Amino acid sequence: MKFGIKFWHWICLISAGAFYLAFIWKNSFLIGHERYFSLCDDAMIAMRYAKNLADGFGLRWNPGEPPVEGYTNLLWTLYMAVIHLLPIAMSKTSLVVMLSGAGILLANLVLVKKITEVVAGKNSCAPLLAVFLTAFYYPLIYWTLRGMEVGLLCLLINGAVLYAFRLYDRYALSDVVGLTMIFVAALLTRPDSVVPIAVVCIFLLYVIWRSGFKLPYLIIPVGVVAVICGLTLFRIKYYGDPVPNTYYLKVAGVTAFERASRGVRVLGELFAFHLWPIVLLTAVGFWKSASLRQSPKSILLLGMFLGQAVYSIYVGGDAWEWMHFSNRYLVIAIPALFVVISTFLSDPETIRIKTLAPFLPALSVGLFAEGFYYFQVNTRELPTAGVGLAGLFIVVVGVWMGVAILNRRRSIATPMFALSVTLMVGLALNFFCVSNWVLGTNNGGLIEADALAVREGLALRQVTDPTAKIAYIAAGAMPYFAGRKAIDLLGKSDPVIAKGRPAAPFYPGHSKWNYAYSIGQLKPDLVITLWAPTKADRENMYDWGYAVSDYGYYLKDSTNINRAILTLPAP
Repeated sequence: MKFGIKFWHWICLISAGAFYLAFIWKNSFLIGHERYFSLCDDAMIAMRYAKNLADGFGLRWNPGEPPVEGYTNLLWTLYMAVIHLLPIAMSKTSLVVMLSGAGILLANLVLVKKITEVVAGKNSCAPLLAVFLTAFYYPLIYWTLRGMEVGLLCLLINGAVLYAFRLYDRYALSDVVGLTMIFVAALLTRPDSVVPIAVVCIFLLYVIWRSGFKLPYLIIPVGVVAVICGLTLFRIKYYGDPVPNTYYLKVAGVTAFERASRGVRVLGELFAFHLWPIVLLTAVGFWKSASLRQSPKSILLLGMFLGQAVYSIYVGGDAWEWMHFSNRYLVIAIPALFVVISTFLSDPETIRIKTLAPFLPALSVGLFAEGFYYFQVNTRELPTAGVGLAGLFIVVVGVWMGVAILNRRRSIATPMFALSVTLMVGLALNFFCVSNWVLGTNNGGLIEADALAVREGLALRQVTDPTAKIAYIAAGAMPYFAGRKAIDLLGKSDPVIAKGRPAAPFYPGHSKWNYAYSIGQLKPDLVITLWAPTKADRENMYDWGYAVSDYGYYLKDSTNINRAILTLPAP
């Protein structure tokens, strides 16, 4: 490459950073003359906890009420609380979180580069390919820049993998301590990080068996057990429960078979719509490359993905697979597959035309199928979609030209061939979701809906008294910006709902509600719509003394609410 690998690494980092900033800016919106930023609704729930902590009310959903652990990302929530201590307007707190996420994504690219260098050895092309695929992997970008702890957890897990690789190559006490600290941070970030931690620990057992046991290795299990016990004691002491409220919400009253059935189904859908290029190419790599099959490091990377896939099945998947890209459990392990794929594609000793002969036609057909699917669901964007399909055609033709050159002069064409296939894989993974973000409905996955929630929250602040109680289905941005006592109808921050029986077939976080309790007993002044309301539910609302507006608000006869809200135009 004319400018050298290092140059292209910098180009990749700069381009990725520019894309992250563009994503953040596209996520902003004007209310009056002020620009606002918002995270996804689940992240805004953590922001409410963080704001209450920064304001001196503790880690609570509602100030003055018994605490409920309605979040699952303690370390990330504490970081959000620090942001709320800064002299920043509420309109910009989410911006700081998103900029932090961009920094995390860029730091993660550095780790991906180092991991690939360890796995691929002297293959200078492989790290660039892995960094490129990771840098522009839309699901990782989306979940991170929308305010979730996904990016931080991915960074920590990649750091753990790198430390484990170092211990495989040579023992160092500093690496043992570093790995322990990363495990502690990961567990504080999300309790279910115990799954990738377990995968790394299995690898460490092999390292110990191979090179011999050393006493400082005990630091790792001691640190892990200590933080798990500490977190449990904190929960019992502060919340009166050994596990988060969200655990009860998703598990209590739901059989393992119900969760696993849905988990298998949605994982199959993700494979069909999104994951098939990297899963198939990873399978081809392990099948055709003896060096990958015989490398414990490559097997660890594969194990990270398989562990998260099994966990995703166990918990029944996520609630957002309808967006047709990796859920929050799988996405943290996808960069591990990128490392494996890049190592395989850029190895001139193993890549042959016949190696990818069955894969390239499938990849080409899959790309066109994805393009036509986007074309069908976004018919109002026909001219632009047509240009996108033409671009796909050019890429595919370019790859097949690379194949022809590789047939003739394999020694000079391997890097070009690897880059071409990598580009096709990147397009196959990201074309549909990025196209929706740029041109499609809802700005690419709930972004416009969350902006609307901010507007409604600010409007509610204007028409309600500070003592008002408001019940929500979407308990993130609206309660955060409204600043009133909130009732979570779907139970993420309500133990009565979370520990109750499901009201509908299992759907993670959205299958439990009890209007007789949340509305009939708690008597909110205002109810912002109902989840899956029946005719009986609507009749009960009238019996409980609520009037309904034209666009779904239910209002009780209360002095805490300006009744003019009933005549407001739909937001």
